Parts: sequence; C-alpha cells; structure tokens
Amino acid sequence: MARGRLSRALQLAWLDSSDTLRPPGFDVMLLIVSAVGGALAAVQPLSDPVGAANAVLDPVGVFAVSLYLAMRVSSGVALLASTGLLQLYLAYPLSRLEVAGALLASRVLVPVATLAGAPLLVAALVVPGAVSGGLGLYVAQYLAYVVYLSFFGVTFALIAVASKSPGTSSAGSLAFFMLYSGLYVILSIAAVSLGSATLRRLAEAMLFYRVTGDMLSGLSVEWWQPLLVPGLLAVSLAAYLAYMWRRFEPP
Repeated sequence: MARGRLSRALQLAWLDSSDTLRPPGFDVMLLIVSAVGGALAAVQPLSDPVGAANAVLDPVGVFAVSLYLAMRVSSGVALLASTGLLQLYLAYPLSRLEVAGALLASRVLVPVATLAGAPLLVAALVVPGAVSGGLGLYVAQYLAYVVYLSFFGVTFALIAVASKSPGTSSAGSLAFFMLYSGLYVILSIAAVSLGSATLRRLAEAMLFYRVTGDMLSGLSVEWWQPLLVPGLLAVSLAAYLAYMWRRFEPP
C-alpha cells in the first residue's frame, strides 16, 4: 500500500516536471549557468574542492538560480493554482501532503539540484585536479548550495499557492529574495561599522554554503550558524505543507 502511494507520488512528480523543465526557459538557464561556471573555473587558479565549488556558484550561480526560481518556478506553481490544474492534482488518489511533496520535488528540488549541479560538473571537467583529491568535500559543498537554494524555492512555492497569481507570486518571490539579500548586506555593513562579532556571525550564517565551506575547510564556526538556514527551511516547509493541507482552496 505504501509502495503504491509512493509510486503514484513519483508519477505525479514526473508528470509535473515536464512542465517545469519545458523549453524555452529551463534549458536556456541550464546552458547559461553551465557555460558561466566553466568559464569561471577556467580563469581562476583553483586548488581545492571547496574553493572550486564556491568560485563557480558564489555569487553568480546562486543569483541566477534564485532568479529562475522566483520568476519561472513560482509563477508556474501559481498558474497551476489559478487555472485549476492543482485541483486536478489534488483529486489524484493521494493525500494533500503527498501532492504537496510531489510538487516540491518537481518544482523545487529537481530544478535546484540540476541547475546547481551542472556548473559544478562542468568545472570538475575543466579543472579536475582541484576536485579529484577531495570529491567528497566537493559533493558536500554542492549539497550545501542545494539546501540554501531550496529554502528560497520552498518559500517561493508558499507565496505561489497563497497568492494563486503568477504575477503576484513572481513579484513577491523576487521581493523576498531581494529583502533577504539586502538584510545580509545591512548586517555585514553594521558588523564592520560597529565592530560587532555577533552581527558578523549572523550575516555569515545567512549564507549557509559559506558556513559549510568554512567547516569543510577546517575553520571554526559558532554551533548555531550551520543551523540558521536549515531552520528557516524547516519553517518554510512546515508553513507550505500546513497551508496545502488545511488552507488551500481553488480560486
């Protein structure tokens, strides 16, 4: 029984991913981030896996993938809600939570994992010497980017199902990303101006992949820093699932 429900959820995710990955859009973004990642790897002196991953994805890759999630993925989820297609998904022999999970897999996890992984794969081919000696560290840093970007993706999905409007969801998602980025900049500037170690650590914690990179490189971090973004992701995920389970109604 459980295996059958999992199979149906995977089928739904596969069906929905055909829209998520539909050209033009995803293929163009995939080509752009891969080409930029390869170029950045080729022009920089890279010697360690963590530094190679950061050189490829930080900040250009992170910005590009976040922008794609805000504009294409968020509006796609809102379009499902506004046209009634999401209601058809909910009529599938699955619970609301299972449908919500399938949507996250197809609309967030697949694009994030692919768009973040492609430039790292290209970089590994361009500078294999910087990666081969620490492939585990390279993969761990990749997963840190997936967690960070998934936080935005899940939050954007929540905005989309709540607004049920493609335009509103894209604008709201973009505004959230800019607000988060702006808060990081403000905290960083305030930390330098005030000489505050607490503000500096808080700003560092907002970029989960940098904290992870420091840990993988053997640098010391505060115990709470690696927990901030995963905690925010958990809150966004809980809010999204709760909304889909209790509050979502077709327009």
